[in-house]
Amino acid sequence: MNREIIKLDHIDVTFQQKRRQIQAVKDVTIHINEGDIYGIVGYSGAGKSTLVRVINLLQVPSAGTITVDDDVIYQDKVTLSASQLREKRRDIGMIFQHFNLMAQLTAEENVVFALKHSDLSKEEKKRK
Repeated sequence: MNREIIKLDHIDVTFQQKRRQIQAVKDVTIHINEGDIYGIVGYSGAGKSTLVRVINLLQVPSAGTITVDDDVIYQDKVTLSASQLREKRRDIGMIFQHFNLMAQLTAEENVVFALKHSDLSKEEKKRK
């Protein structure tokens, strides 16, 4: 069995909009193993993008626990400093629904683009 690299436990995301609360994500638990590939599908407005943004704290949840590579990065509050969070985000790659490809690059070059400023060698980037 591969090790768990991303764990979202009992994640809630609630937004305050004018005088009403909107619960975008309710009690979601998902554990992702190294090497697994997931797709999140659902109706427009179902909370898919909000849930994905929670993984690297682009969206801070209202409740729950987020663990990435055995480091708890959120548990009722952000548990990392700003610099630690930036470092952790370097290890998390995401492609969002409205991701814009660069027409002048090949498909491979577009995928590798996110690794441009990483410390990986050219061969490691290609393998990844």
